[in-house]
Amino acid sequence: MKKSKNTKKRTNHIRIIIPVVLAGVAVWGIFALMGELSKTSNSANNTENTVTQPEEDPIKTNDPQNTDNVSDEKDITGGSDKTETPTTNPSTGLKNATVEITNASYENGQITASGQVNNVVETTGTCTYVFTNTSTGKTVTLTSDTLPSPSSTPCSSVSSNKSNFTTGKWSVILKYKSSYSEGESTSVTFTIN
Repeated sequence: MKKSKNTKKRTNHIRIIIPVVLAGVAVWGIFALMGELSKTSNSANNTENTVTQPEEDPIKTNDPQNTDNVSDEKDITGGSDKTETPTTNPSTGLKNATVEITNASYENGQITASGQVNNVVETTGTCTYVFTNTSTGKTVTLTSDTLPSPSSTPCSSVSSNKSNFTTGKWSVILKYKSSYSEGESTSVTFTIN
């Protein structure tokens, strides 16, 4: 008789658990479906703000058989196909690098600068930051190496304490050079108090 009561209790428990589990799965399914509908609705509402660019065929630099899309003007050193293709400087034979300063500032007694090359992906170039006092013409030059990146060539940041500089307005340019390319940024100014 005892076995019969235990069997009935187990059967009752199973009768309760199965509908609860099924209800949970149904609720989860509804929420998952609503989430997908919401994503579809949002992407449909934002179509006028979305810019779609055609995909380009990737270049396989390690495949000697693949020469379909390789030209002298294409940067095949790695990285993204979305970078601007550098042109060649006829006088030097080097690619023209598009260089920019991303930060130049004086704060808490430290002068810092950072920058990058936007249309070339390399890891062997040298970044040279040239700081010039716009009143006196005094220059301070700091160099750094490049950092690895899949879509550009970032230059390591440089910093120096105020003792190497004088007060006043300073400009800084970033020069980049490698065996493959070279370029120079426009100047950025900041003030040292």
